[in-house]
Amino acid sequence: MPAIYRHTQIGYWALFFTLPWIATFIFILIWGTPPPGMDILYGLVAIGFALLACFLYGMTITIDDTHICWHYGLGSFRKQVAIEDIVDVRIEKELSMGGLGSRHTSKGMQYAVTFGRGIELEVKTPWKKNKIIVLGSDEPEVLREVLMTKIRSRMKLLGAEIPEAILFNELPDPEPTKRTDSRTN
Repeated sequence: MPAIYRHTQIGYWALFFTLPWIATFIFILIWGTPPPGMDILYGLVAIGFALLACFLYGMTITIDDTHICWHYGLGSFRKQVAIEDIVDVRIEKELSMGGLGSRHTSKGMQYAVTFGRGIELEVKTPWKKNKIIVLGSDEPEVLREVLMTKIRSRMKLLGAEIPEAILFNELPDPEPTKRTDSRTN
């Protein structure tokens, strides 16, 4: 299916961490003198860091007619959620500082390649409580708008009533409570 939205966020932290190590080990192998018998180990370490850089250089988020998909680097750790299972989409102003990559946080699973902002997907489950998935993004407003448009059009297609929370991404205001005075004059 053709993608409606596709964006790759570069993980500068992963590149900042891996590229100097790759360069150091290659420099030692080519121009330096590694300790005797360590040249193979140095080569394997350089290859390991190069593979790590290929797998973690960025995260790509794709939205098509039926799913939102995301993966790291060259397509590793691919995940997806059906658009029909998404209950709500909110902008996450600050990602958990617990680290990068795929992580369990207090909210739910977080997938990110940089610190900063992202979106929070509330996904329905067969259990009582919906699960939360946080996706890091350097353009969360655009991503949220595309998802909300797909959710609205899918609900219209199915003939379902669109709740106000999805229309405006906010909870409806509760009715004002009537104050009754128990005193009589």
